[in-house]
Amino acid sequence: MATGCIVPAGTGIRAAGGDPKAQLALAEGLESGAWGQPGPERAHRWDRRASREGSMQAQLALARSHAAGTGVLEDQAEALCARYQATAWQGTTEAQVELARSLEGGDRVIRDGRLAITWYRRAAEAGRVEAQQRLASHLESEGRADEALAW
Repeated sequence: MATGCIVPAGTGIRAAGGDPKAQLALAEGLESGAWGQPGPERAHRWDRRASREGSMQAQLALARSHAAGTGVLEDQAEALCARYQATAWQGTTEAQVELARSLEGGDRVIRDGRLAITWYRRAAEAGRVEAQQRLASHLESEGRADEALAW
């Protein structure tokens, strides 16, 4: 594996100049090790910068980092939920499903089945198949088979 960090010049310059797409690309390259040793802490730093520039993908990447505990402090449950929520409220169905899963399982957040169903429903209504399946399963387990069949 390569050592050091060899970032394509244009990407590094654009990222340093505040381009959120370049910042996200830089973070992804650093996370994967494409440009040297993998560095979740360095990747997280660029994700934060892109997130501040309004990148929903970066916000989702930060939420995933928090969930996995990589590149972040250990006890970041509140930040995890806040990042998933911020991205979910912006309409990102992937974040809506991730938030619902976290709420459903009590994974680093307080378990809240009703709120999980709300987020599954939002993602399902936007066409996310996984959310439709999970929502149908929940509705069926609550004895609402007719409503579940609609999904």
